[in-house]
Parts: sequence; structure tokens; C-alpha cells
Amino acid sequence: MGRDALGQAAKARDVPPFDPSAYTGLLEREGRHFWFRARKRLVGELLRQIAPRLGRGFRAVEAGCGNGDLLGILEGMSGHPLAVGIDLFHEGLLHARRRVSCPLVRGDVRDIAFRKPFDLVLLCDVLEHVDDDRAALENVRRLLRPGGILLITVPAHPVLWSAFDAAAGHRRRYTRDALELKLLRTGFSVDYLTHFMAPLFPLVWLKRRLAGLCLPTGRGDLAVVPLVNGLLERLLAAEFPMVRARRRIPFGSSLLALASRNARL
Repeated sequence: MGRDALGQAAKARDVPPFDPSAYTGLLEREGRHFWFRARKRLVGELLRQIAPRLGRGFRAVEAGCGNGDLLGILEGMSGHPLAVGIDLFHEGLLHARRRVSCPLVRGDVRDIAFRKPFDLVLLCDVLEHVDDDRAALENVRRLLRPGGILLITVPAHPVLWSAFDAAAGHRRRYTRDALELKLLRTGFSVDYLTHFMAPLFPLVWLKRRLAGLCLPTGRGDLAVVPLVNGLLERLLAAEFPMVRARRRIPFGSSLLALASRNARL
């Protein structure tokens, strides 16, 4: 384990649990902030690619659905899927209920179970909040049928760890190799793995180098600054054709993977 990973692990022990009251503030920002808008568009494009492989009436679940922003994409996919949303916190599910009509379940991604497996699991910016990420991935594998698909996003690069991660309740940030190894060891085949949010990497890195962990904890990075917000959203749009073509982006502040449950497990 490198120096950055060791430092991240030490800091993570002092990270407070996710504060569910944050869902209200996130609800207001999700429709306007460049980061949420870019992630939603990227995830939506990949899901539309995947849908034909799953057939009509496929079963899809978002684990850690929060306010339901991405769950609405699942619910509206072609093929008339049965979509289900899971979240640990009642507060997020209350907001999600106003956005979607699909079933919502309160549960923990580490141990929730269903009688019938799913064809698709969406796990977006959830795994970094879980103390035992291996247990979470093993349970996600059990939620999927053999050959079922997992779409996952996580924050990238331990070197980018900052006060924002602590305020958000993150336990870790991932390297590409670490995420791939974690998926392989929990029974997945990795079909596609890439960084994204590349324009943000130098900005986040520079902010960390200048301020480190001396910045007060909080969610200031999620402020919507109109001119900056629009510029960054346009820059991030350049990544969409690359991800659509399944090309690897060499760096970025986030990671995205498509993985399949191994048929033998």
C-alpha cells in the first residue's frame, strides 16, 4: 500500500458517517450542478447501450439510490424494465418517491436480499461510503443473475483525498487497479473500466496541493457558480463520445466500470 493510500486509510477512520440531512441540499443541486448533470448524462448513455442486451421486462436495481436522480433513468429505459431503488436512509427515499413511481426499499447494500435476481445493478458513488466494500460487492454479486451487469462509479485517486471527502463521509478513493482487483476478487469480470471527469483532475489536485486538509469541512465544492458551472459542463461533454465508444480515459477524478457476474459463481 502506497503512502497516499495509507494516509487515506488513517483519515478514513475519523470520517463521520454520511449525514442523511445532506439529501435536501443535494436535491437542489442535482439538477443544476455540472458534476451531477455530467454523471447523469454519461450513465444514461451507457444504460441505453446496455438495454438491448437485457431484453424486455428486465429487472434493474439502483443500490444507494439517494434522492432518485439516476433511478429515474432506470425507470425510463427502453424494454419496460422493473426498476427498484434501495437506500439506507429514509430521508433519501422520501425525496425519491416524489421523482419515481417504482418500488423503493430501505436496506443496506451489504446484506439486502431479494427472492429473484436482477439483470442490472447500478452502484453510483456508493461504495466509497461503505466500511467493508468487499462485503458490499459480494452482496451486489448475489443480487445479480449469472452474466448480469454492474455499472459502478467511485471517486478516483487517493492523492486527491481532501476535506470534501471527509465531509461527504467517504472511506476511501480508488485507483483504477484497486477497483479492478476488488471487482475480480468478488466474482466479477471487468468489461470496461475508465477514469472520467478528466477536466476536474488538475483543478482538484491543485486545490489539494494549495490547501490540503486545512480547508474547513463542508460541501463548498458543490456550490453552483454559473459561469464556471457552464464551462465545466461543456468540457466534460467531450468525454461522452469516448465512453460511448468504450475508450479508456487515462486520468480523471472519478472511475467508471461495467462488470459482469461470473457465470460460475
